[in-house]
Amino acid sequence: MSGIYLSGNRLIQRVRDREEELGHIELEPNSESCVLWLKDTFGVASTAGAYIRADEYPSMDVAKAESRSAPSVFIWHHIWMRGVLKREAEQELDDHWEELSAEATTVPSKEGLRDRLRGYLDRLPGDKAKELFNKIATEAFRQVIAEIVKLLLKGL
Repeated sequence: MSGIYLSGNRLIQRVRDREEELGHIELEPNSESCVLWLKDTFGVASTAGAYIRADEYPSMDVAKAESRSAPSVFIWHHIWMRGVLKREAEQELDDHWEELSAEATTVPSKEGLRDRLRGYLDRLPGDKAKELFNKIATEAFRQVIAEIVKLLLKGL
């Protein structure tokens, strides 16, 4: 399962042993209010690595109490989960390229197959993506990715 926790003023998202910053809470200059800034980890808003202004709260205490359940946090965490899923699947493809491509009658370029794998994962329904996401770093994940790659290779 994935999760989100607060570390100081930073929101951290986690799955198994992988953690990344989701965002941080910062006092608004010349104000008592606080702003939640979400990190664009995968460049979804064409600002890769930058922060996007999200929710505003009347105080730091309220921000810390409510930010983890904000709709913007839920959406951004979901985007992160999809990105991690694709990144992990690509790593499996790289790690096992020789054995996976050996089963193909015509060997495609690794980058072409990587693009098709990303597209396949983008189209997975939410429940299937979540199910696969929860298998990351397990043998079951490796097997599912190998099966997906085999399907993609057959469709050449």
